[in-house]
Amino acid sequence: MKKRKLLTGASIALSLLISAGCGMDNNARENDNIMNNELKNVTYDEQTNEQNRMAVADDAAKKVADMKEIKYANVIVTNNNAYAAVVLEGDPKGKLSDDLKNRVADQVRSTDRELSNVYVSENPDFFDRMKDYGDKIRNGEPVSGLADEFNEMIKRVFPQAK
Repeated sequence: MKKRKLLTGASIALSLLISAGCGMDNNARENDNIMNNELKNVTYDEQTNEQNRMAVADDAAKKVADMKEIKYANVIVTNNNAYAAVVLEGDPKGKLSDDLKNRVADQVRSTDRELSNVYVSENPDFFDRMKDYGDKIRNGEPVSGLADEFNEMIKRVFPQAK
């Protein structure tokens, strides 16, 4: 009987010892899950055409304004894109033909071969805003303050620019 109690006690003690040893790695598993969740929560920004760097392209504007069909031009370059606002000679409310847009774009590209895209508009409001942005940039105002406003305007005037 004594042997039976001793054997039962030893079996219980051995079972507890084995059970305690198996439960020691609980925190490591929780950390694995946390690390996996961190990796799953990675987000990627959608690539947009938002510009952080802006410069007035006076040489490009002069070349465009020298075209016989164009009375005035303002050009601003951002990263690898250029935005040209023009006033047509004669009828300032006239529409730009695709041919004239392409020729304006060629004139702008001739001053900067790094440009990927050139967007051209004859919209009078766009022209006025571009002139205002150009004046602010020339006067040394911080571009960072203008960038958000400029990007919003570009999205409205050129919705196809992504």
